[in-house]
Amino acid sequence: MWNVKLSGTYFTQGQHGKEISEFNFDKELPSCPQGWINSVVQKRLLPIWIEEERAKPKSGDKFKRFDGVDSCHIYDFNAIASKDSFIGKDILKMNEKEIQEVASAFVLIEVPLPRKLNIKQLRDECVLQYLKIVKKIKMETEEEKEALSFYKKNPAGYWTVDFSEQSCIIGQVIHPDDGQKVFKKIEQKSLSDILGADVPTEKELLAN
Repeated sequence: MWNVKLSGTYFTQGQHGKEISEFNFDKELPSCPQGWINSVVQKRLLPIWIEEERAKPKSGDKFKRFDGVDSCHIYDFNAIASKDSFIGKDILKMNEKEIQEVASAFVLIEVPLPRKLNIKQLRDECVLQYLKIVKKIKMETEEEKEALSFYKKNPAGYWTVDFSEQSCIIGQVIHPDDGQKVFKKIEQKSLSDILGADVPTEKELLAN
């Protein structure tokens, strides 16, 4: 993981129009490649961090509508030994912040940014991108989708995904020296089969 220190300003809508507020954060960042730190902070996590800060009882901006980031400067960052908080968790039970952290760590650039989808849609999309990018599962053609048990056709003939009664538990993030990730290629049918060999089950995690 990374420890990042950053400061800047953001906009709110007050009684007299657009206003500017300052922020100064010392945060832990998922273990994304170093070259992605700036993008991950500004696009995925900073809006969530600002909302968390604004929700605190002493925040004067609590009742003003957030209207975007004005400026952001990361003035220090260091690698730390902490484990990513999402390791061993199920994407299909995550909140939006956790999903954005998974997208950040694995560079899942097609996972939508905060507040773009409802939580179910966001979870489903994150699972699909995790399988596609991390597990190297092909799911573009009719034949490839037919081979995956969680793809189903609706009455109109369109493909949909159904992850009900399934789980997608996240394993370890690996960063080789070149900044790219190395993942074992797995070609299996069901979501549980794809993930089951690599990560502990939820029951095993609870037992520990």
